Amino acid sequence: MSFEEVYKNQVALLLEVLPVVNNFKCFALKGGTAINLFIRDMPRLSVDIDLTYLPIESRDIFLVNIKAEMIKMKQFIENQGLVVKEVITKNGTLAKLQVFAKNAMIKIEPNFVLRGSVFACEEQELCEKAQDQFLKFMRINTLSIADLYGGKICAALDRYHPRDLFDLKLLLDNQGLTEQIRQAFIVYLASGSRPMHELLAPKISEVSKQEFEKTFKNEFSGMTDTPISHEELSNIRSNLPSLLLTSFTDNERKFLLTLKSGTPDWSLLPIEGIETLPGVQWKLRNISKITDDKKKEQLNRLKQILEV
Repeated sequence: MSFEEVYKNQVALLLEVLPVVNNFKCFALKGGTAINLFIRDMPRLSVDIDLTYLPIESRDIFLVNIKAEMIKMKQFIENQGLVVKEVITKNGTLAKLQVFAKNAMIKIEPNFVLRGSVFACEEQELCEKAQDQFLKFMRINTLSIADLYGGKICAALDRYHPRDLFDLKLLLDNQGLTEQIRQAFIVYLASGSRPMHELLAPKISEVSKQEFEKTFKNEFSGMTDTPISHEELSNIRSNLPSLLLTSFTDNERKFLLTLKSGTPDWSLLPIEGIETLPGVQWKLRNISKITDDKKKEQLNRLKQILEV
């Protein structure tokens, strides 16, 4: 079976499962599947169901509720005649579900840190190409376009994967880096596990370049409707940090610095409710735990990159 046949079987299974997942209103679809099957007209195949848990709850309550929802989701999918396996972490957390059909397997995975959304979620219709190819129709609750691409930019800077860079190439070739996408990116940047200065000035080693070429060949080739080279995608990765930095407003730069200092000035990024997002609060807790010397060092690095 060719790569393309494997991917198409996975997409067919994904589209069988998605309407069940969509009945769980505490979740919104995010990531490559939301972008490529609902925002764009399937320029590449996407085979994972990545979810954002929307309610803002304390972590203890969240962990109880998300487990209950995932178990319920598993039961509903099994009622469709599919096999579902729970993936449990070492500490006992139900991290994701794996769904098996005769010729395909997909995963359903919520993010346990980045909960809630920057902007309001949107209902999106399955793209025409997917409707025609898989003979399906559905409307699915997804994160906003700004949230989808804001998160995608962070992922591209963090893990250097062909899928992320391809999605961003189409963004830059079409609507570009809009104000809302930039604002959402800043919030996701302020919520991530990596220090902000590392994402805004990433170092790409020779080993990571070789890994990128290998990943391109083994995990990405055959997924797109038009040919693209790994060199084209590498160029996107090289130019992305400067594109972002030159687009930041003065207030956005100041906001990132106040957040890094541990005392964010929320008025500098006037988006309602971002101060309650668990990812941002988690970042602030981590900042409060580092030594004063390390905080000063990281703050100075961020100042240099932001040119403030």
